[in-house]
Amino acid sequence: RGRTETSVRIRKDKKTDSLAKRRNMTLAIADNPTITGSGDSMNDASGVKHVKRVYTVENIPYLMTTLRNSNGSMDLALEAVQGFRRMLSIADNPPVQPILDCGALPIFVQLLQCADDRIKFEAAWALTNVAS
Repeated sequence: RGRTETSVRIRKDKKTDSLAKRRNMTLAIADNPTITGSGDSMNDASGVKHVKRVYTVENIPYLMTTLRNSNGSMDLALEAVQGFRRMLSIADNPPVQPILDCGALPIFVQLLQCADDRIKFEAAWALTNVAS
């Protein structure tokens, strides 16, 4: 019986690790995402380097300010929504309540009407993560 429980626990741990790798989520903390991002960097087809920033609960005010003050800048809005979505995609204890408390949920719903499909996708994904 003990051997079976150990095997099950090991399988569950491996599955959790595998999911975390597939989601490409790092639990590193970004000191100041406005200056430097931490995380993986990628080059797109045009050779432009993109950095995946890692956001934490401490970055929620920054993301809300960016989201509210994007003033038509789709890139800023996309960055902010992606930051929220990445926080909500953390496998263990995503910060759902702090994100709800900051008032992001109605903004996500509004972004579903956005002309940019990438922003719609990220907003829908964030809403899905809140619901789950």
